[in-house]
Amino acid sequence: MEYVVIALVLLGVLVLGGLGLVIPRLRRRPELPPPPAPPSSVETAPAPVVVEEPPVEATPEAVTTVPEVEVPEPTAGRLIRLRARLSRSQSVLGKGLLGLLSRDRLDEDVWDEVEENLITADVGVEATVQIVERLRERTRVLGTRTPTSCAGC
Repeated sequence: MEYVVIALVLLGVLVLGGLGLVIPRLRRRPELPPPPAPPSSVETAPAPVVVEEPPVEATPEAVTTVPEVEVPEPTAGRLIRLRARLSRSQSVLGKGLLGLLSRDRLDEDVWDEVEENLITADVGVEATVQIVERLRERTRVLGTRTPTSCAGC
């Protein structure tokens, strides 16, 4: 029984000692930085700088011409590199596009297969529709009918 009383007294002393150390720290508020010094009531304005502008000479208005938009010719080298890379590709999309580029005409069946390949490659339906619509529009604008001439699209 004596040991229990001694243990309880020691426990009480430790709890009170711990509270004595923790409570003052909790009450202590962080120190605020000193307030900034009030601005002086007398401020001198800098002397104004006078800059004289040189006289502007009247120049005749230049006639501007709008340059024509030049469309670079698609190079055969790009198409050859593309076909080489697609032939090494092990993906369904790469093999499908290689098959489509090997054809001689772009018709409705080719566009359907492009859509199928993109959807199969998990590009997404919305993205597939956008891609195919943009490609169709570019081929109409450029007047291309073969995959070789459309390689730059």
